[in-house]
Amino acid sequence: MVGCHSVHRSTPEQSAIQKAKANSFWGANPGWLTLTSQSDLFRRVRDRAYGYCLRGTVVEKKCALQQDEAVRSSVMALYIAAAQAGLKNKDSLGRKERYVATNPHVALVVVNTCWALYKEHGASDARVLSVCLGNLTDYSPLATLPVP
Repeated sequence: MVGCHSVHRSTPEQSAIQKAKANSFWGANPGWLTLTSQSDLFRRVRDRAYGYCLRGTVVEKKCALQQDEAVRSSVMALYIAAAQAGLKNKDSLGRKERYVATNPHVALVVVNTCWALYKEHGASDARVLSVCLGNLTDYSPLATLPVP
């Protein structure tokens, strides 16, 4: 009797994505993924982002570079927002950053809004997520903050 087991074969598209990631500026395993407790989630976001750039069985290099920057920016926005929330002296922050840092529920609303927007737009173009999450540490018109 032959044992049953699942054999995962890589498609040409998956191979192209893995090769493009390995040859990217950040490499197959970017160091910035260590800055998040959700590294597996952001690995999947990056894979989908590279898939967004797939043209046949080739990943378009400029598109992939933009997607990598968007995924990295998303991770960094969450990392910086969490670091700012953990500061003992938040007075050194700008008005908006101080508001987000002292009102954790606002950051959660922004994060949930951004993930919903990303999913609503197909969950493949990481630039949507990045622009929205940028609101935590910079300006984004996609998720306004009630800062006085």
